[in-house]
Amino acid sequence: MTFDHRAVPNTVLNLYLYPVGAWAIALAVLYFTGRGPLAIPLCYPLALWQIGLSAWWGRSLLARLDAGDLTTAEAHAGVRSVGQILAWSALCPAMVFMTNDPLAPSAWSAALGAVAVSGLVYLGVMGLTQLASRWTHAAAIAMGCLALPLNATGAVTIATMLGLFDKVLSAAPS
Repeated sequence: MTFDHRAVPNTVLNLYLYPVGAWAIALAVLYFTGRGPLAIPLCYPLALWQIGLSAWWGRSLLARLDAGDLTTAEAHAGVRSVGQILAWSALCPAMVFMTNDPLAPSAWSAALGAVAVSGLVYLGVMGLTQLASRWTHAAAIAMGCLALPLNATGAVTIATMLGLFDKVLSAAPS
């Protein structure tokens, strides 16, 4: 069994996980101040961070693989781990809808849509990493990077249709 400890050092892992935690704290603050839906647009900076970090990490992973510092199995495990983190962090918009009104059918449909996208990306990452080539690993990371912007865009559309942003902005002090 090969682990991803050398392919994804703790500092890189923290650079993936801490911004997601910061987004969750921002959601909590916005929720308690009555502006929870405004956490959806905050998914875009998070997605840009993940895309940039993934490009940097992928380039350094390839350099370390070419230099012989990593084995192919270690790189494979690292790509699988990062892809899974990216897939699961795409669930952030679903949390906004479920915290806004957990009993509303629109919240459930938006959350289930986000879960479906995230689940498909997770399965895609797992499938592509089984093929274990540079191209499939790049496709797996690219697929993971696109999951959050895709879910956030759908969430913005649904929130706009439901009038969540209008409700939040009308309650904001002027």
